[in-house]
Amino acid sequence: MFHFVRLFAAQVGWTPQDYGRSLIMMHAASRIRYSTDPIKVVARDFGYAKQATFNRAFTQHHGVAPVRWRAQAQAVISPVSGDGVRLETVPALRCFARRYLGPRELTGAQWADFVPRLPPDLRDRPRIGFAYDDPRVTPPGRIRHDCAVVVGDGLDLPEEMAEDGFEVLVSPAGLWAVVDVGRREIANGYRAVLDGWFQRRPDYALEGDPHLERYGKASGGEDVVSVSLRVRPVEEDGSWNMPVVVPVTRV
Repeated sequence: MFHFVRLFAAQVGWTPQDYGRSLIMMHAASRIRYSTDPIKVVARDFGYAKQATFNRAFTQHHGVAPVRWRAQAQAVISPVSGDGVRLETVPALRCFARRYLGPRELTGAQWADFVPRLPPDLRDRPRIGFAYDDPRVTPPGRIRHDCAVVVGDGLDLPEEMAEDGFEVLVSPAGLWAVVDVGRREIANGYRAVLDGWFQRRPDYALEGDPHLERYGKASGGEDVVSVSLRVRPVEEDGSWNMPVVVPVTRV
């Protein structure tokens, strides 16, 4: 265990325990920003039996209390139309994926590294990005992004790919808010859903990560990315709780 902790801290810069607490606080901040759930409910869902204990931990991490965080976040939301966002039922997607860390500006470079690592017969498979973190909350160096190709159920992960850092991911099936954007406009796609569509649709709540970025072609042949965020009707119980139990199946 000591050897693992030392290696983890050398690689990530934090101990596993501190890193886990940081993830909890970053995910809690996003939920507070994009939901109307009471703070005591958010605290409970992220493992805190007492709201006061959660408030202290949140304030220590973010420098501001949860209630004030929500007020400040909602006050700075810029008007966005949210036009073009649609609700879509997306099935579970089984993928071969590889994890990358770094600011969202490096997404293009991450894909440029990912594709040549694929066997030639997989390079034409549908491509999906798994996004987990809100750049407005998460430090740039800790933003997680999985580059992936959809492979279906009949293909096992080759040993040489596993040795190169690939793993099998299965995205959660469910209802998603989706908007199609150009490859250089992914950030605007997230804004259209989070800062536009959600402001007009208080009957829906944001579910936990991952968010999906599905790459494809528009009818005219141009590249398009379907930015997809999982949602639920507000009257239904959510599955967004401890981020260590993310709704992604790793096989």
